[in-house]
Amino acid sequence: MSGKNTDKLITNISNKLDTLIRISALNLVNNITLQREKISILDEAGFTPKQIAEIVGTSNASVSQTLYTIKKERAAKEGKEPSKEVISKPASGDEKKEVTI
Repeated sequence: MSGKNTDKLITNISNKLDTLIRISALNLVNNITLQREKISILDEAGFTPKQIAEIVGTSNASVSQTLYTIKKERAAKEGKEPSKEVISKPASGDEKKEVTI
């Protein structure tokens, strides 16, 4: 198999795995009642804040704020210096905006 065909095959498999991860995450959050946990799981599965907001039925700003808080708490729990941690800052737009605090 040539390098080009191998790369294409790996990309195809990776895309299929991403789809399976997202489907699994969607199924998992159906059984979870806490919105914060749903947001965290969907974020880890690769959904954008806008997509998460649509899934859980809230605003993009609310999802972004929740993700910001979760990542800030994780950094503190892991004993990392917040000034060195890059985290998603709540954004009013659809994209994640990352800042170093």
